[in-house]
Amino acid sequence: ISLPKGVVKNITPAIPSTNAIVAAACVTETLKLVTTCSPGMDNYMMFNGSRGVYTHTVAYEKKDDCVACGSGKTLEVSGHATLDDVLKALVESFPGELQNPSVSHESGNLYLRGVLESAYAKNLTESIRNLCQLTSPDETVMLAVNDQKIKHTMRVRLVFVW
Repeated sequence: ISLPKGVVKNITPAIPSTNAIVAAACVTETLKLVTTCSPGMDNYMMFNGSRGVYTHTVAYEKKDDCVACGSGKTLEVSGHATLDDVLKALVESFPGELQNPSVSHESGNLYLRGVLESAYAKNLTESIRNLCQLTSPDETVMLAVNDQKIKHTMRVRLVFVW
């Protein structure tokens, strides 16, 4: 029983101090909100306690072309396009970024390159609308596109032209 007590005694002080910092930040932001005495924290707070106490708030700006939260790049394709047509259109539309893309959708992987390519080859002749389970003709679809030439996943919004 002395072994667990020794471990707990050594790490417990970090937990209350972290909780106190978070609680103090929450109370401060609540007071700002209720009294409107100061603008509230926008979306990020940094705490540095290595030399005294320093806090800084930063407002990150959203970029429209952000790979994580942006609206994605738009690509127009025929309403009757197959997955193979979409892959060719991706390479033609983004020649400096894509060479051999892999494509995923929220319903799952549509086409993967490399060792799994043969498992997804049957999808190439399927309609992209069927693969993405779209029912309405005016629906758009968001695809996640990966390629060896790009560092991050590219979000591509497919718009169907009839």
